[in-house]
Amino acid sequence: MSELEVLAFCAVTGFAAAGAVASFYQWVTSEPADFRISDFTWRALSVSVLLCVAAGPFIVARRVREAFAARNAQLVPVIFGVTVCGLWSACAGTLFLSVILFIPQ
Repeated sequence: MSELEVLAFCAVTGFAAAGAVASFYQWVTSEPADFRISDFTWRALSVSVLLCVAAGPFIVARRVREAFAARNAQLVPVIFGVTVCGLWSACAGTLFLSVILFIPQ
């Protein structure tokens, strides 16, 4: 496998995992995942940070899609959002795959 294929695999894995985390959050709370902090206790803050790290690519992609569907987005912010989403997905995928490979069998 080439390095580009590994990067693409990590990005796809990260985006799929982010979508699963965001969907699970929406299923449990009946509201979509977002970059907001619900409460300023340590527990709520830690859950919010973990949610943002894990579901971040999906949240960014959803916001870019909504802005593009509303026809009020220009090309440069959409390209920037897609780039951030792709790079964040690759980082999240690397993290998720590392955790999966680290678990002893």
